[in-house]
This record gives sequence, C-alpha cells and structure tokens, in this order.
Amino acid sequence: MGDAEVEPTAAVAAAVDDGGQVPGEGEQELAEELSKVSITFESEPDDEGPEEDPYLAPERPSMDPADLPESYKKNAPKEEKIVAFCKNFLRQFQSLYSHRKPMFLLARNECGIEKFVSTTVRPTQLAYKELYTHAGISRFVANFLGLEFLDPPTDVPATLPSPTSTLWNQRGNVFDFSVLLCSLLQGAGYDAYCVSGYATREVCLVETIRKGNALAGATGAGASVGSSATVPADGAAAEPKKKNKYAMRPPKKLESKFDKSQAQRAAAKEAEAEARETAARAALETKHNPEEDPLFGLRAHCWVLVRGGKRDIPEPFFIEPSTGHSVSVKDPNYLGLEAIWNSRNYWVNLQKCTDGLGDVTYDIGDGSCWEQVFPDPDTHAGSAVAEQLHVPDITSSWVNKLSLSPQDFETRCPRGRKTIITPKSRIEIYAEYLREDGIVREETHFVDEALKHKCQVTSTFANRKDKLMRTKVTYDPETAHVQREEAYYAPGNPRKLREAIYVHPTRRELLKGGFGKRQFFFYANARVDGLVSREDLGTELTEVFEDREDRLVKRWVTFPGSTKSMLYASNKPGRKTDLDDLDLEPIKPAPSVFSPVEGERQIEVMHETYLRNPDVAADDDPAVLVYTVDTIRVTYHKDDARVTSLIQEFEKPQMSDKRVIPPITEDMVDTFQADPSKPPMKPFELQQRLEGLRTRQTKCAKAVRGSLGETKAILDATADEANNPTLEISFYDTRRNQEAKAHRQELERKARMEAIERQAMQQDYLAPFLIQLDDPKHISQEEAHWLMETCLQDLKDRLIAKAKLIEETFGKEKAALEEKQAWFQQEQESLTAEQHEEYVKFSKDGLFRIRILEKRLTLHKQEAPGKYVQLEQRLRNDPRIAKLL
Repeated sequence: MGDAEVEPTAAVAAAVDDGGQVPGEGEQELAEELSKVSITFESEPDDEGPEEDPYLAPERPSMDPADLPESYKKNAPKEEKIVAFCKNFLRQFQSLYSHRKPMFLLARNECGIEKFVSTTVRPTQLAYKELYTHAGISRFVANFLGLEFLDPPTDVPATLPSPTSTLWNQRGNVFDFSVLLCSLLQGAGYDAYCVSGYATREVCLVETIRKGNALAGATGAGASVGSSATVPADGAAAEPKKKNKYAMRPPKKLESKFDKSQAQRAAAKEAEAEARETAARAALETKHNPEEDPLFGLRAHCWVLVRGGKRDIPEPFFIEPSTGHSVSVKDPNYLGLEAIWNSRNYWVNLQKCTDGLGDVTYDIGDGSCWEQVFPDPDTHAGSAVAEQLHVPDITSSWVNKLSLSPQDFETRCPRGRKTIITPKSRIEIYAEYLREDGIVREETHFVDEALKHKCQVTSTFANRKDKLMRTKVTYDPETAHVQREEAYYAPGNPRKLREAIYVHPTRRELLKGGFGKRQFFFYANARVDGLVSREDLGTELTEVFEDREDRLVKRWVTFPGSTKSMLYASNKPGRKTDLDDLDLEPIKPAPSVFSPVEGERQIEVMHETYLRNPDVAADDDPAVLVYTVDTIRVTYHKDDARVTSLIQEFEKPQMSDKRVIPPITEDMVDTFQADPSKPPMKPFELQQRLEGLRTRQTKCAKAVRGSLGETKAILDATADEANNPTLEISFYDTRRNQEAKAHRQELERKARMEAIERQAMQQDYLAPFLIQLDDPKHISQEEAHWLMETCLQDLKDRLIAKAKLIEETFGKEKAALEEKQAWFQQEQESLTAEQHEEYVKFSKDGLFRIRILEKRLTLHKQEAPGKYVQLEQRLRNDPRIAKLL
C-alpha cells in the first residue's frame, strides 16, 4: 500500500488513551465513530503485485533437502577416512607453505556435510547431442545457470553444493559452474579439471571488453607496408637506372581534380573516424584497466582446464564457465593458480605465478610442478604402498548421476530468459517456444555505454514456419530511424528465399520520391526459373539467373526516373509508340507490353543477357537483347574466328490506318556485319527474326510483370509473418503440438461413434414394431400374432422392392447398350478411330454391368426364401412372443 493519511476522531483517540476501551453507548456508537475515519492513498495500491514478465517461464519450486539421498546428509566410513586424510594433508601443507592460502580441499555441501571437493565432481553424459562437444557443453552451462558473485570476492566459498542441486536451482557461483561443467566434460570424454586461482576484475565480474568495434569493417591492417622500392638481398642500395633519351614518353595520366579532392576529403574523414574510434577504445580500456582494481591479484576465481590427449584435443586450453568462452592457457586475465582437481584426484600447484600463467606447465605427472593429494589410483590402487599409507578409494562420488528432463533442457536459461550486459551492447537469450515470434537470441548494439542510442539489433530465430533464421536491423543512432533491414532464411522457405535486404531511403531521397533498395537472394536450385537474386531500386530492376535451359543469366529493366534509359534512346527521328505488339481485336487493340498496368510501374527498357549455346551458330545465338519502346537491339555471340559480333537493331514497323502491320523493309534494320563476305539477310528472313524477337519481348515483359508481382507478394507475406508469426512444432512433441492433440482426440471421438453404431446395430430387431404397441412390456396373444405377421410382411416387401430395383437397373443398362449398338450400325462407316474405340469401351463396360446385375438378381432370388424362413424361425423362438403364438 502507498503512504496513508489517517484522521482519527476524538473518540478513537480517547479509546487509545483509556487502554482500548471506547466511550459511548455501545457497539453502535463505536461503529459510527469508526465510520468517520477517512483513509486516503497517494497512489492507487497494486493488489496484483509487480507485473510478471511475459517472456519468463514459470518458476520451479526449490529443492527440499529432505528429499535428498542419504549420501548427501552424512558421510560413509570411507568418506570419513577421505576427510581425515585431507585434513592431515592440509596441516602438513600449511606447515611447509605458510605463506600460501589454505587449499580449497574440503567444503560443506548443501546439507552442511563436509566433503572432499573431488568427490563432488560427478562425470555424466547427458542424452542430448548438443552436449557432446566442449563448445556446446560450456555454452549450455553458461546460459543455463544464473551467476552469483563471491562474497567476499577474495575468499573461496564456504559451501560447494552438488551439481545436481546446481542444475535444479539454476544458480551458483563460479565454483558451482566449474564443478558442473567439469562433470559434463568428463562424462563426454574430455580430460577436464576444475581450477582454483585468481583472475582480473573483468573476468570475475564478467565485464567483457571488446577490443575494437565489432560493427566496423576491417581496418586495413596488413595492407601494403613500407616502400615500393626493391632492396637487394645483400642489403646494398640498388643502382639507379640510366635514362634513355630515345625512349618513348609514357602517356600523360589524366586525373580529375574534383575526383582527387573528393578522394582526399573521404580519406580525411576515414582518418578522423579511425582516430575517434582509437581514442574511444583507449578510453574504454583505460576505464576497465585492471591495474586500477584495489583487489588486483586477490580476487578468487574458478574455471576449467581441458588438457590435450583425449577427444583429439591437441593442446590444453581454459574454459571460462561464466561465459562459456574458450581461451588460451596464457590469457593475461588469469593471474594465479592454486590447485586443480577432477573426479580422480586433487593436484596442488608448486609453480610460481608472479608473472601470470604464461610459464605454467600442465604436466600433472611432474612431481616438481604438481603435488597430488592422493596417490595415483591407476598406479597404486590395491598396491602395498596404498595399503601402507591407508589411502582410501576416491574414485566414487557421493553425488547421484546427473539428469535433466527435456523440458528443463529446453529452457536453456533460468526461467527461460537471460540478459547479458556488455559495454555498448545487450544480449538477451530466450528458451525455444518462449516467445511467440520464435526469437532465441537478441543482440542490441549501442553507440554509447549508457545503452540509450541503439545502432543495430541482431535477432536469431528458431522453429519458424517460414524458416527465418536471423534478422539484422541497422538504425540511425540520432533519429532511431531504420536504415537497413536484413533477413536470412534456411532452405524450405515457401518463397525459396535465402536472404532479403531492404535499404530504406534517406530523408532527402524521400523528399525526391526515393524508393530505397530491395534485394532478394534465392535458393536457385529450389526454383523452376533458376533465379539467384533480384535487386529493385524503384527505377531499375536487376535479376540474375543460373542453370536455365534458355541460358538466360541476367535481366535488367528500367522504369520512369532512371537515367540509364537514355543510353538506349534511338537517334532516329519520327519513331512513335510501340504498336507492333498489339493483340488486335475487332474494335480496340490491346495495350503494348511497355504500357503501364494499373498499380504497376511503366517499363521503359528491358535488357537480357544470354550465355553461348554451342549447338547454334554464333550469328543466330543472341548474347544481349535490348527492348525499348520503338526498337529491338540484338548483339549476337562472337564466332571463335572473329573479334567482333553481329549486331542488329530493328525498328518496329508502324501500324497503318487500316490497322495492318506492314512488312519490314531494309531501311528499318541497322546491321553491323562481322563477316563482310556473308550475304545480307533477305526481307522475309528479317521478318521471321523480328517475329521471334517480338515473341521474346512479350515473354520478357510478362516475366517482368511477374517479378514485380512476386516482389509485392514477398513483401506482403513477410509483413504478415512479422505481425503473425507461426512456429513449427514437431509431430512427436505432444506437450506443445495442439494439432497432434486434436488429431488424437478426433480419433478417439470416431472410435466412440463407431462403438455406438455397433451397439445400435445390435439393438432389438422388434423395436420399430414394439413402439407401436400401447404397452410393449405386456404383449397379448393378438398383439403377438400381429407382430409376427407385420415383421414377415415388412421383410417380404423389402425383398420384393430390392428385386424390382435390380430389374429396373438391368433394363436401363440393356436399353442403353441396344441403343448404342443401333447407332453404331448406322454410323459405322463414317466413324473415326477415336469414336470406334469409344464405342468398344462403352460396349465392354455395359456388358460387364449387365452381367453383374444378372448375377445379383439370381443370387437375390435364391437367398430371399431362406431369409424369410430364418426370420420366421427367429420370431417363433423369441421368448417374448413364443408362448403366445
């Protein structure tokens, strides 16, 4: 509740002063006085509590210690010996190395029982394919658990719970993380160890410093370095070459002063931006400089070491459990190392770490570098040395085998969601199916450390029905307007999309009617037309193809507003609108292929490029086709023996006043003949070639219209999928798959209906007749005779009706066949082969039906008397009327 202001009356105040006795004339007066008390709230109380985050899974109940096994609550005799052995080792080690901190050798578990830390590691391989590699396991642990920082940060934790409790609670410190990670890595076959040591503040507090802007491109490192002069191998300077006064002067290199100034200005801007970025990066690194940490070198930390040898690991490396990242064993963020352990033993580091871990070796068999607490079980197990030292067996763990249900594994994070804040970025991880839009990871990058002005958002999706995998949206940090959108799809998208890019127009472009840029990349092998990409600039459309039968590789189209259309404008006067492609009608011609369709852009130029077809002569194989409003320009492929190719430009003939297209003439064709010895084409050949080109033009225009329509359909479908996303659910996921559940319920409903129908069929055969009696339970002799006669008569009527129906059908089929035969006799001589085959087929089918009807009628006449006798016998044996007949 909010702050309240209470105005007590005098009677209530007097009651408080008198020890709780309210003066007045009884309970009625007390009620009247209390009703005068007014209570006001500064803000409306929230009875429902804080609003629940819609993207959080339900919180699981905490683990009850009473439900834990006995091994968690007390030590077995063998474990008591292990604890005693460890305490003795700690006393001896402390006396020899008094300057070092006590080893993290023993710790109390969640039940307060002191356990040896090596026995807390429980190697287990979980039945999930994602948890078979070290990368998948470390990523799972880092995301599945919530991190709790050590308090105080310089001391190791007082308790070390079992990995089963850590898995259930989904929370823990870095020591809990490392024990769980080491258990899963050992179960997967890796030679993994928990490492107790010291790290920088950035590692302990999970402060990720990015060495440079991840959004920027390559800085150009590794470009040309040094002078272009050649230096001899012996280091002597090269002798200058003598000038030849008769040598030809090189041609003067013409350069635009404007282009040069623009390039210098762009280079200056890039240098200035790089300087700002370098300064910002230096400031960020200075801000997070570990030397400024007052606890530098004292912060306790725990991580995982993976040694080489197993699972094809060539060399050792570290895994940071809080982030899941694999790092080098010489990483400077790890400052010191006290000891390592796993389920087999515990090793104390005897090497100096004054300069970090760069010189530390991880050969645990070297006694000068590592001191193991227990003798090697593989070497001394069951030996006389182990018996003399009274060494207990430490290979068995008191922890139950780890288990994780599929439902818990799918959460991926505590309650299905986790947020990671890094400098200038925020990463949010979600469990699958938690969000309706299917997002499982969302990275938001900012230009400032306050995380106020975002510049890019990258979203990763899973289980989307449209196969959307990832989107990347770039923003203008100042105005927060979207500048660029990218979407990436997996194979199986309904529109065969692989990638979609939309570059939004700037404000200046919008004022000029700008369209922006739309790019679509497709899975060409999944499309019939072999389309690879499509780029739509509003004034231009470019499509790229591959593996087409017609060898088309590129189509380029211009619309009103394109400056490139003028490159193909004709220089001949008097050419008018395209009229040769008109589909003539009796009254009005159809519009040209270049005429604008309602709601679409008008086509100005169409340009197609084709590959060489070796089966066709070069002069008959078009390489480039250009269609304009009044001309068709064809550039053919070059012959192997020529350096040039045939080029023809056809002027489209104008329609006469009588709406007749005249034949083509020689002055309507401009030809560049690559082979001058070849005779020119005759008019009828030019006419045939023009007709073929006009057919290609119509086909090209139709394809362009289809591309524009497909682009609009893609945009509409993408917008609909963004507003109403649909997730795919496996048929075997009965917990989520509502369709499978509905299908199962429908099958159960049909089974119940079939059972009801079978029961109805087995009901009383006299029910339709008994219902006509006044008292069916008490049947008189007269009513019994009536029931028998009525039942027999009803059966007789039904048998006769069935026979009549068969006879009527038989007669119709026979009449139809006779009529068809009579027609065939009259028209036999004038029939075609198809009509003759149709008659033969009709006759065969008719005779087949007639024979079937004959058999059915004969069988019915044979079975009818038996059915009548059977019913009569059943009536006479019916206990309800047998005594009355």
